[in-house]
Amino acid sequence: MADLPFKPVEKVIDIVLEASIRQLDYIINYKDHEQGLKQHIATLESNKKTVDERVPVAKDNAEEITPAAQDWLKRVERKMEESKEFHDDKMLDSKTSCFSGGCSFLWNRRQLGRKAKKILAPTIKQLNQETPDILANISHPPAPTFADSNPLDGDYLEFESRKGIIEKILEQLKDPTVRMVGLHGPSGVGKTSLVKQIAKQAGDSKLFDKVVMAIVKKDPDLLKVQQDIADGLRLTFGNIGENGRATLLRKRLKQENTFVILDDLWDELDLNKIGIPFHDDDVVSSHVPSSKKEEKEQTASENSPGSSGTSKRGCKILVTSRYKEVLLGYSDIVKKVVEMSNEIPKFKPETLHNYCAGLPMAVIIVGRWLMKKNKLEWEGELERLKNQQGSNEVHRYMESSVKMGYDHLESEELKSIFLVCAQMYHQSLIVDLVKYCYGLGILNDVHTLTGARQSISKSIQILKDSGLLDSTSNDNFNMHDIVRDAALSIACKNQNVFTLRNKTLDVWPHKEQLERYSAIYLHKCHIVDGLPERVNCPRLTFFYIDCDGSTLKIPDTFFEGMEELRILVLSGIHLQSLPSSIKCLPNLRMLCLEKCTLGDLSILNHLRKLRILSLSGSRIEYWPTDLDGLSKLQFLDISNCFISSSTRSLSLSSFPNLEELYIENSLNKMEVEGQINHSQISALSELKHLHQLNTLDVYIPSAELLPADLFFHELNDYKIVIGDFETISIGDFKMPKKYEASRSLALQLEPSMDIHSLKGVKLLFKGVVNFLLGELHGVQNVFYELNLNGFPDLKHFSIVNNNDIEYIVNSMELSQPHDAFPSLEFLSLFNLKNIKKICCSPITNSSFSRLKIIKLKMCPQLKSIFFFYIVEFLTSLETIDVSECDSLQAVISKEEGSNKVVLHKLCSLTLQKLPSFVSFYNNSDRPLEPESMEKQARIIDDIGIVPAEDEQSSTTSFSLFDENVEIPKLESLKLFSIKIHSIWSDRISNDWFQNLIKLTLENCNLTYLCSLSMARSLNKLKSISIIKCSLMEKLFISEENNNEYSKDCIFPKLEEIQLSGMEMLKEIWPCEDEVRADSFSSLISVDISQCNKIDKIFPSHMKCCYLSLKTLKVSSCEWVEFIFKSRLPSQQSGTNKSALLEVIDLHDLPYLKQVWSEDPKGVVNFTNLQSIKISFCNTLSYVLPASIAKDLGKLESFSIYSCRNLEEIIACDGGSETSNEPPLMFPEVVSMSFRKLPSIRCLYKGRHIVECPKLKQLTMIECPNLKICKTESANEEEGASLSAEKVKVLTKTFNIIVFYSLYPPHHGHDLIDIKHKLMEKLLL
Repeated sequence: MADLPFKPVEKVIDIVLEASIRQLDYIINYKDHEQGLKQHIATLESNKKTVDERVPVAKDNAEEITPAAQDWLKRVERKMEESKEFHDDKMLDSKTSCFSGGCSFLWNRRQLGRKAKKILAPTIKQLNQETPDILANISHPPAPTFADSNPLDGDYLEFESRKGIIEKILEQLKDPTVRMVGLHGPSGVGKTSLVKQIAKQAGDSKLFDKVVMAIVKKDPDLLKVQQDIADGLRLTFGNIGENGRATLLRKRLKQENTFVILDDLWDELDLNKIGIPFHDDDVVSSHVPSSKKEEKEQTASENSPGSSGTSKRGCKILVTSRYKEVLLGYSDIVKKVVEMSNEIPKFKPETLHNYCAGLPMAVIIVGRWLMKKNKLEWEGELERLKNQQGSNEVHRYMESSVKMGYDHLESEELKSIFLVCAQMYHQSLIVDLVKYCYGLGILNDVHTLTGARQSISKSIQILKDSGLLDSTSNDNFNMHDIVRDAALSIACKNQNVFTLRNKTLDVWPHKEQLERYSAIYLHKCHIVDGLPERVNCPRLTFFYIDCDGSTLKIPDTFFEGMEELRILVLSGIHLQSLPSSIKCLPNLRMLCLEKCTLGDLSILNHLRKLRILSLSGSRIEYWPTDLDGLSKLQFLDISNCFISSSTRSLSLSSFPNLEELYIENSLNKMEVEGQINHSQISALSELKHLHQLNTLDVYIPSAELLPADLFFHELNDYKIVIGDFETISIGDFKMPKKYEASRSLALQLEPSMDIHSLKGVKLLFKGVVNFLLGELHGVQNVFYELNLNGFPDLKHFSIVNNNDIEYIVNSMELSQPHDAFPSLEFLSLFNLKNIKKICCSPITNSSFSRLKIIKLKMCPQLKSIFFFYIVEFLTSLETIDVSECDSLQAVISKEEGSNKVVLHKLCSLTLQKLPSFVSFYNNSDRPLEPESMEKQARIIDDIGIVPAEDEQSSTTSFSLFDENVEIPKLESLKLFSIKIHSIWSDRISNDWFQNLIKLTLENCNLTYLCSLSMARSLNKLKSISIIKCSLMEKLFISEENNNEYSKDCIFPKLEEIQLSGMEMLKEIWPCEDEVRADSFSSLISVDISQCNKIDKIFPSHMKCCYLSLKTLKVSSCEWVEFIFKSRLPSQQSGTNKSALLEVIDLHDLPYLKQVWSEDPKGVVNFTNLQSIKISFCNTLSYVLPASIAKDLGKLESFSIYSCRNLEEIIACDGGSETSNEPPLMFPEVVSMSFRKLPSIRCLYKGRHIVECPKLKQLTMIECPNLKICKTESANEEEGASLSAEKVKVLTKTFNIIVFYSLYPPHHGHDLIDIKHKLMEKLLL
């Protein structure tokens, strides 16, 4: 016990000793700590390089970078910046050497050792440890947008009646009590086009977080409906069944505010079975945060950009059907059923009723034919159409309309093509139509596939002009449902076609019917008893079965009665051996066995007339060595096939008439034990025997497989990939889709390969249109060494990951200028380590004359993009995008005698992470002093000492554009991490950038945005975004002689301002005497965050600026005291002005005193306010001045969260009220939320009663003193709250009442007691 008093002393001594040892360790072992840190940094740099390489690959595959990966990269950037001083060994030695004079080296050693060991090393080590997880989860596929998956119809007819329906449905969707809306109308009236318009408007207005759509159709495929919805939500099901999908989908739909469209229901659909939540119980309210961390995360999420701000998560549903009875089946949840009539006011109603049933599709079809006819022909055809109709049923009218268009097609060939189109799916491939029509032999005088493509292209355009086909793309076509139904009816009657889709086939048609059929189509049908042993179809020319499963068996004698069959399509079927009865098909011209499992194919030799053979996606167990019987074959598709067993050759030489060959991703899958390369070489060597070949789609894993005498130059279309397959997904290159006409080449050679030995490949350079060039060892000059013709047809050129190329064009050794890339439209250079110049030799005027876009990234040796003399050739240049080019000093390099640079068509300029950049137009060959490039904010170390030698900075200043640069059509300017100090020089002409629309700046050394004279010229600017420009103190500066531009209007069309992370910014707006009052008159959105030196958002002289404002968001601005700093006039003018402001969102403003510095008292009205959200504003005592609160007729939602000193919502107007004051009305308020407001006592201290007749959701959390309601007989001194009498009525219609911690938790009330207490507090 005697030693007890000394225990604390020993403890103190131990602590002091430990601290002293730690400080000595920093000094003595600083070198070890420095080396350890450098090792961590080297590892981090390597890891960052790996991640950086993966990011563009993911982006080029249209994937989104995960937030975790983005955060990791930001943290790495910060740590690399903080550790910069450890890269300069010379500086470190000068600071830590004992010969530096005095004892300061000890202090420097201590500081550096401490920073290396304690501050940087642990965090950098942690970043390195996180790298594997980041690489494993670097990106994810993006959700397809609604517009991508459901493009708007180009022929959408906008009628006045339709506008009313759209407005009515949107109004219902905004109502929180409505869960489902129904829309019904007859087929062809335009329901699908209408709901797409509704979806577009709902998406544009941010009414929902997500919009998804599924077309249900008759006999719906529930799995497809689930998949369509999941695709729009970016939800992956995996290998789970229908019930599991429904559960997963239901959970996902509850997470966001989602709009689900179910189009074209024929019968009532079980929404629960699909996984669509539709009861009120499925709506999830904002939950109560259970911890401080969760509270901060929830608040940050709600205040994040792009947040919908809604407190409900779940889904609303729009259902369309032809039948009202279907919608009435959902009467318990459908709150509104809207009818679409057959009304088109521009036409005479009796004409539409008599001839078109008022159907827009019928009008289009009839009208497009009659529009070219005279009056007599009109009357005759309309009379004939009228006489054809024996019924008033809508489908009869539609069939008659389609029949009329069909009858007037100019040839039987065109009619046959139209009926074939009707048998195909939505968004069918044009190439499939070519194959079907060529296989059927219905194209007159067409004997080649090239001729067939041309004929079909013309026919599609004629059918589209006739209204019988919907809008088409280069690869697809579509047909409206009701046109298809009518066409199938015509085909059934005229050509005896049997079609069944998504049905069960229990009984085969009678023998007499089968004998009459010319075509049988079975799409996704369940054939109960399987196929019969034999069917007698002597007239059958087309037989199609698309099967989901592999259980269907084809009897060996099945095809014996189909002698006239010309097309046979079997998809998804397991065929261990092909039926022997295939030999009984002597007239077969097209055979498709796609996604099948196939055995021996030798029997195909019996099909002597076969022209088209497609085995795409199949597994082929045995490929015959001899297929001489297919000598007439013109089309062969074996892409994505798995060809195994003992395949030695593809027997391609057996097809001397082959025109089109598709073997993408099949050569690399050919498996021959120990001889994979030999089989691939054999297959490629046979290509030289195909003299008629004009289209080739092939992936060759290695250039070593290419025979020396193989030539491709006679091909019309090709997609050839030679080398590393992953290369084609790097940078901006996209290989065209299968069957898409193109001349595309992706080339990457092994180090041992010489491009000059591949003469066949080099011949392709003359005609290639899309070219991706990877590693090509030994080639330094693209133009001179690869193609002296200058790549005359090349339009899209990407070079990636090449370490040898130094020049794109360098023809100094040639005596005359040559054409170089005269057709080039897109140039992308990615990760070219040694490229020095793009073009540095004389070229002709046509060179680069069509170049529209140039993108450069990670080209560290490049100092400029173009020399001045090339600028005159860049007559089409529209976009320049340059990033991470460490040596780049200028976009255009000056030369002796250079004049002014004018880029007449350039509309987009992006410069990012260019540490050596000086200006747009500069002498890039002169050496730059490091001091002249540095003018950055000082970084203070952890003890606040700045070394004396760092306190000086150069006065040299660089402008991006000077008086010698004119870009009159520039619309978008984006600058990221550029060390310029101003954008425009003082001497620049004010009209040279007058078309600028969007300006984005991030992490630049700018001290201001622009001068007032320059601002005056930017009269088309709509968007300004400035982020982390830490030196900027104000946005605008005045010239020394500012009388010339005083009181001018600036930025008259500016709609959006975003300012974030501006540490030094003090002034946003010009001074009162510098600009006119109508400046910024179109401003719609202001978003300001992390600007800690601003004390007010809108000063008094900027009143006109916020009159047009609709959205205002201010967050994390430490010193803001007022949002609207007002100055009331001494006398009322009598002309009050109304602001358009709809949304106020204020977050984390610790010194905010008042939103409005003074009550505007009607001088400015805020009658359009719809949403007010305020959180973490702890000095705010009230929200709304009384005059504003009395006129908020459009306010819908009100949310106040964690404002410690808030006492009331509405400020009392100074005792001017009487006891007979009318109530304060908020007629549109639907939701109120008050959370964590310990000081609040009432809504309003005045005598008014507050009434909210539409209030549906009331949330009160941790507001122990709040008296939300009172009776009219209560003490008037307590202040006004919600009328209890009104609330008694409203509680019957409340959807949700949230209550929690109205009483302190230690009172011990259980949930039931709290509920009773709450109701007492509300109603008594």
